[in-house]
Amino acid sequence: MNKDSLNRYTRCGGLDALIRRYERGDISLEKGAELAGCSRGTFCKDIVRYLGPKGFTLLRNNRRKVITSPTLDILKLKTFFAERLKSLSKNEGQKLQTIIYILEQAERAGVLLAGIKGRGRKVRFFISPKKTLKIRMALANYQQPEHQIGLHRFRVTPAISKYDFAIFAIRNDNNTTIYIFKTSEISGIQSLALRFEWFERNSTYEYARDRWSILAK
Repeated sequence: MNKDSLNRYTRCGGLDALIRRYERGDISLEKGAELAGCSRGTFCKDIVRYLGPKGFTLLRNNRRKVITSPTLDILKLKTFFAERLKSLSKNEGQKLQTIIYILEQAERAGVLLAGIKGRGRKVRFFISPKKTLKIRMALANYQQPEHQIGLHRFRVTPAISKYDFAIFAIRNDNNTTIYIFKTSEISGIQSLALRFEWFERNSTYEYARDRWSILAK
């Protein structure tokens, strides 16, 4: 490859770095071309020149294995959900943005969540093979009386005990409040009233707010 062709990838950390991101499934060819400021065709040709035709075929095969694997690490989960955002309604999009926010907060807290893709693009979350996780979420709606006093009530069923931990999140405009429980703490109750506003008021479950530490152990 000539120097001019390689120079276009300098701002992306170099062509090799962009190729590795593509191989891991972090970006598509279209996204790689966008980052480099060139067309998809040019990006493909540059990869072929850099790796050779056989290397490019091997690269595509390696990527296919990664993206078809049912198990997603936290980075691939964020990419997976971000792609889905493009085709969702406003309400469904807000729910997905809430999941992405939860993943970002988990990563910041050193909790490496992962997921397994199931039917209908559903994802089952876990922390490790021995630590399963249920994520529940709700959007604030001030037409509901309890929401007017900053509370959302989640229904809790016996099925929650199938998991080791549960995350409950309430999204209020651009703010998301997260509560994290061991399911053994809540398996005996039928509903969970969690506060997403007016935190100065008494809250039974304040101890569980942003309690990432129990997932990091």
